[in-house]
Amino acid sequence: MPKHHEFRFFENMPVELTNHMASFLPIKDAANLSRTASTMLWLKEEYVDTIAVQKLLTHVVRGEEEQALKMIKANPRLLLIPSEAIDYSGRTIKGTAFQAALGAEDHIMAQKILEGFGEEGKAIALEQLNAQYPEGIDAAVANNLETAYDFTDLINVIISGDEDACNNALEQFRSDMTTPKEITTGMHFNMQHLINAYEAYTNNFDRLANWENRNLFWVKVIGFIQRQMTANYAQYYCTGLYGVVEENMPPMRDLKLYDGRPFYSALLGVDFAIYVELGDAPVARCGGYCFQRGTAAVQDLRGQSRGLTNLCETKTSRLTELREQLGRCGTYQPK
Repeated sequence: MPKHHEFRFFENMPVELTNHMASFLPIKDAANLSRTASTMLWLKEEYVDTIAVQKLLTHVVRGEEEQALKMIKANPRLLLIPSEAIDYSGRTIKGTAFQAALGAEDHIMAQKILEGFGEEGKAIALEQLNAQYPEGIDAAVANNLETAYDFTDLINVIISGDEDACNNALEQFRSDMTTPKEITTGMHFNMQHLINAYEAYTNNFDRLANWENRNLFWVKVIGFIQRQMTANYAQYYCTGLYGVVEENMPPMRDLKLYDGRPFYSALLGVDFAIYVELGDAPVARCGGYCFQRGTAAVQDLRGQSRGLTNLCETKTSRLTELREQLGRCGTYQPK
């Protein structure tokens, strides 16, 4: 059995260094070490919770429902602690686990996380929801519609054939799509950007004139936006929009395309974009020149745009219902 003095080299370290070291320990090991070396303040229960809640938040923003719910069941106190985690798109998400699910529009996980609060904790959950959407959910949706990207100028630059102007426009577009880097309230990503991009592509299919221009917009614009989607939306894509929208299927908690490659591939938005079947099998397909069907693909993409619009509306409706459910615990006054 290790003696207490064997742990003194930890206790004599600067707090900043021991905290950094602790962040790499599995939660179970951190807790065990805390009990063994009882005078190590940096591994008290509160610090173990801090490590755990960051791991929990990471599970939530990555759409890892099973792992997240398992942690909540083992320690419901984690629902009260805010933290931060980085999602697959590189955004820093700040808040509690419940708020992270709300911001990702993962209404299914949010509903299941809510159960962890118990009846006595519903008022706290309501406070967290109000803090995530301080102006209300409808206001957040309206703001998304108002601030959605206008692709008119980008389309015109692509058509012009001016390579330097096109590269500059694409660089500005990528900057716009990845701002802000830190999310504390509202929805983590504006899906109306993608809906507008689908519409810009289909409405300007003939104006784009050739497959080089169409492929550029498909890969560099639509593919890049797909890369910014939250994990939950990506899971719907991997499941297939037809199944989840038309047949009310729950999403698979998976982030692999039909050929086994990861959704968040480094080549998404560089070499390919993702095409989702709206009929037949619910699978995702990828590839830059995937539109060999010519103008028939335009109709497919219009259907894909409608499916995505319906999905967004369904998510908004479910979040609103969740808000109304919690509203019975108190009075909601938007700012």
